[in-house]
Amino acid sequence: MYFYYTLTAMGIKVPRKISKWVTIIQTTQMLIGVMISCCVLWIKQNTDWKCQQSRANLSLAFLIYTTFLILFLHFYWSTYIRHRSIKSESDKEKKL
Repeated sequence: MYFYYTLTAMGIKVPRKISKWVTIIQTTQMLIGVMISCCVLWIKQNTDWKCQQSRANLSLAFLIYTTFLILFLHFYWSTYIRHRSIKSESDKEKKL
């Protein structure tokens, strides 16, 4: 992903398909982070297993991962789904 960002920062045009996959990978990473945070919370509340994760750190991890998950989902929606539907509507209007 850093290589991708380096290329775009240098002004190199990256194919849209690659950009879309980078967004999917990052969104998946954030979803996994939220799921791990939930699992750790469940372990802390429902088992006697020793877990060195503090509640403050767990809360911050959940907040950060959830926030980034929402932001990446919004970016994906507005860039790859909404943009496509707007484009297809304008194509329909041109045909009329």
